Amino acid sequence: MRRRAVDHLVERVELLDRLVDARIALVEAPGGYGKTTLGAQLGVRLGCATARAALERMTDTAGLVAELRRALSALALSDAVAIIDVAADPLEAAFDALAARGEPIVLVVDEVQRLLPDAAAALARVTRGVPAQVRVLLCGRRLPAPLSRLLDDPGVIDVGIAE
Repeated sequence: MRRRAVDHLVERVELLDRLVDARIALVEAPGGYGKTTLGAQLGVRLGCATARAALERMTDTAGLVAELRRALSALALSDAVAIIDVAADPLEAAFDALAARGEPIVLVVDEVQRLLPDAAAALARVTRGVPAQVRVLLCGRRLPAPLSRLLDDPGVIDVGIAE
């Protein structure tokens, strides 16, 4: 019997099978389609921690860094948070810290439609360099153009409402 990520939710086996090998997934769907749940289920499938940065309002790069810092703190990754606090490029430092820990992790950035243009471009830039042990799900009701352009990169898949 397969272990389900959340007992009362249906595990989307075929979709998770696609995501397991994706370095970056762009997940675009209306509210209520299970984007956040999918990220949690991927962490369970991979047997690793899941960090979720949820954007609750229009967010600039500093706000994105603050939310990533909060998500890493929630996982008790104090070394990663310390690196962010002193870095010249805190957003890049957040991703470097995830890579430096050497263990697999799923990073879910949720509600990316709330990113301001500069923040979306910065997130696309740092996401491109993510190492294999870090899986990134960029989820939103719509994807900002800089994130959509990630589809040109190898190892990036898109997931829409049809899936």
